[in-house]
Amino acid sequence: MIVARAEFKTLLKGVSDKRVAIQLAADAEWPHTREENYGVRKEFVLPAKQPAKV
Repeated sequence: MIVARAEFKTLLKGVSDKRVAIQLAADAEWPHTREENYGVRKEFVLPAKQPAKV
């Protein structure tokens, strides 16, 4: 049981790290400072008018 929990925590950390990387990449590609990016940012569930909080 302890091994399974440790493996789960490792997997969860990996998913979380990848989510942050994707958010930062989307912020870089579609900056919040350009109004035409609001729709794309919404698809990534990023705030339209401010950078993502990580």
